Amino acid sequence: ISFWHTNEKASEVVNALQKSGGWSGELTAFTKSGEKPDIQVSASLVKDSNDQPICMLASFSDISASKKSEMQRAENEISYRELFNNVTDSLYIQDSDGTFLDVNDGAVKMYGYNREELIGKNPMFVAAPGKNDFTKLSSCIKRAYEGEPQQFEFWGMRSNGEIFPKEVRSVSGTYMGRKVVLTMAQDITKRKKAEIALQESERRYRELVELAVDG
Repeated sequence: ISFWHTNEKASEVVNALQKSGGWSGELTAFTKSGEKPDIQVSASLVKDSNDQPICMLASFSDISASKKSEMQRAENEISYRELFNNVTDSLYIQDSDGTFLDVNDGAVKMYGYNREELIGKNPMFVAAPGKNDFTKLSSCIKRAYEGEPQQFEFWGMRSNGEIFPKEVRSVSGTYMGRKVVLTMAQDITKRKKAEIALQESERRYRELVELAVDG
């Protein structure tokens, strides 16, 4: 038992063996060099013909490397999530068909749906009815997936029914070792209103010029 770094855990294993005859789980060992490897243990109690324990058979597997890898992946996930959510624009991770594999807080704020509601859906779920060409959209997503950057406009609809325009940029990327489409979107409502106001101003100016010429 002194082999184990945590005596309490070792005692727990012994007690389990006495009660059930077997135990499987993870323990931390203490080596002569001072290292503390994580060990996967499978143990069973061997009894004689009188049902008395005579020895214990156990297999040991050093899982330190895999545990370290798991911790690294978890740390990377945390770092990725922090970076992902610190971007104010809406970010989407999509597969080749456009399905949302992940979204950031910007996307949640833009549409008013929580992250779980958006993941697994596709752009049709957040599209304004009758205002988008989905054949063209599908083509843009596939081109982006194949490595050709795309930029286009998309009319979305928030969870409260509000319709708005957004500018979308999509590129090919990698997410958790998987090839995906990385998409960033910006609400361009203010820009659209400014464009309409400018067009209206230009129209009125032309009318005034025409009236002056005719006069």
